[in-house]
Amino acid sequence: MKKMKEIIIASSIVLGVAAISVAGYFLVKHFIKNNTFDGDGMVNDRCLSCTYHFGGGMERDSVSITVKETDNETAALEVVSCSSPDYEEITENYTVSFDSLEKIYQIYKKYEVAKWGELPESELIALDDPVISISIKTVNTTVSFDSTKEFPKDAYTIISEIRSVLDECIEQAKSSEQPGAAE
Repeated sequence: MKKMKEIIIASSIVLGVAAISVAGYFLVKHFIKNNTFDGDGMVNDRCLSCTYHFGGGMERDSVSITVKETDNETAALEVVSCSSPDYEEITENYTVSFDSLEKIYQIYKKYEVAKWGELPESELIALDDPVISISIKTVNTTVSFDSTKEFPKDAYTIISEIRSVLDECIEQAKSSEQPGAAE
């Protein structure tokens, strides 16, 4: 009788371990199927595009800068500007290094932008102030925020750092090739 109990307990343990192993196998298989990994075995997320916009307000001048992935070596840069006195929209297109998106992604990770969630509307909106907005699309998520919302404490630092990266892209693009201008 004692031997029978031991066999039942041992069998139960083996079946429990097997059930947990099978469940773990399917969870890992599902995770691998839905995620790509980098060399360290971490989920490989990267920046696919970033758009910065500054404009509106009393002056009505605006600039929109978008950089988006074209392949693993290059990215497309589009600069759309509109300024007084004519308010004519000018579009410039360039090809830039993919490194710009990697720099933006490092800023995104550094300040944990993906954790911000939906930001509440700001109660301190001046209707004649220009609006600043940023949209970052990664493999796993898209995060957008603008100055009509209540920013987390690091938002203006993030905006400044991203704008610096975009300004570097524009400077490099203009020094290395002629833009394809479209109006």
